[in-house]
Amino acid sequence: MYLITPAGMVAKARMTRQYFLSSLDFYRDTRAWTRDRLSEISAELPQAGGPEPSRVVFYGAGDVAEVAYLCLEEAGLELLGVVDDASPAPCFRSMHRPPVDLAGRALAGQPFDGLIVMPPQDEPRVREVLRERQVPSASIFWL
Repeated sequence: MYLITPAGMVAKARMTRQYFLSSLDFYRDTRAWTRDRLSEISAELPQAGGPEPSRVVFYGAGDVAEVAYLCLEEAGLELLGVVDDASPAPCFRSMHRPPVDLAGRALAGQPFDGLIVMPPQDEPRVREVLRERQVPSASIFWL
């Protein structure tokens, strides 16, 4: 049996709060870095500065993609879809497409301006898939 003293409960609450605050700081830093990187990518896309947002595809549907999704509008980007071999996170379910749906600069027949590879990915494997699917290297960006 394990008993925690009142002083131990106070210490545990303090440590939990500190962990939570440090996690929020990490999230804010990650979000700021991601927003800045997406803005850089946006400026390099053919539609940059136009009235409509540039359409992009994410390659990879992990945690970083979820943070990037929150930053898209601020960077002037619109998400067309998410390419991933695995089942995506719930927020990407309706946009999920397998790699075979990529063809050049289109995903499932819909044109896109850029493809953004989300970390962590197996870079050699992703490069091979994108080469096989004939995605132009000029439209591939790595987050």
